Amino acid sequence: MTSELRERCIHLMMNMRKLKPPFGIEAGLPQGEMMTLHKIAFMQFHAEQKLPEDMDFSVSDIQEQLNISKPAVSQTLNSLEKKGLVKREISREDRRRITVRLTPEGNGRLLEFRRRADLMIDRIIERVGVAEMREFLDRCDNLMRISLEVREEFERGEMNIETDD
Repeated sequence: MTSELRERCIHLMMNMRKLKPPFGIEAGLPQGEMMTLHKIAFMQFHAEQKLPEDMDFSVSDIQEQLNISKPAVSQTLNSLEKKGLVKREISREDRRRITVRLTPEGNGRLLEFRRRADLMIDRIIERVGVAEMREFLDRCDNLMRISLEVREEFERGEMNIETDD
């Protein structure tokens, strides 16, 4: 592998982190809060396809889905709750468990976010083209899958830093 290819890969990964969606701030929420709302709504949507008892989500469930620390999730939920966008309750099934749901205002804010996101994404697709966008997303999915596999191999100690090139 060439060092130029490695450098381009690292540079691209760093730049991708800069692509924070600007529509979260325009909707009146920081990105982390908007992503948390989005994840809760996503979880609720998929749970509605199952049994009603699957519709209660805990801080741990959200933390696992977002892959961030429990204190960070709790802090974000505190802020969202103060803004009236989520509601925390004691679970009916397990009184030791605190569940989280979007409020009607939270759903409204999320819909506003989605409208803005859809407009921006549609504009990007118009400029790039549908076929090229599909190809790009397929390649990104493949890159993500492979990257996670390599990361897991590294974490399991299957890669030797001194000898792997």
